[in-house]
Amino acid sequence: MTTQEKINNLKEELAVLEIQLENEKQDPKLFLLEILGNELTLKIDLEKYPNSVFYFKEDKCLLELENSGSTTYLWCNYFKIWNPISEKFSLEYSEIQQLIKETVEEHFKMRDVTPHRLSGLYRRWVEEHFKMRDVTPIHK
Repeated sequence: MTTQEKINNLKEELAVLEIQLENEKQDPKLFLLEILGNELTLKIDLEKYPNSVFYFKEDKCLLELENSGSTTYLWCNYFKIWNPISEKFSLEYSEIQQLIKETVEEHFKMRDVTPHRLSGLYRRWVEEHFKMRDVTPIHK
């Protein structure tokens, strides 16, 4: 094989990879998984939030799993999750809800959750609460 043939083969392979990359960018599930990443930190405070588990990425609360009687809500950060999906893919509320439900069931094994948007003010309270808790040790 000549050098030119090798170059042509590499160009063809690169073109195929670029198409794959573009397709991945157009997949809402992959986009959501990219937002969530692999390293979410679970934070729990049974005294203040006895029915909730919070999922943080760095110092930002991305998700809250709340058990409310017979329903388990998955509250999603509006600015980090809900709005970027809505803007990038022009999806309606119910479509985003279904996308999140299917994705967390498949990848995080969270069953029977009802996704909703988490308000900014409440999210900031939770972030501040856990930031203060992390800084100030609790002594008994």
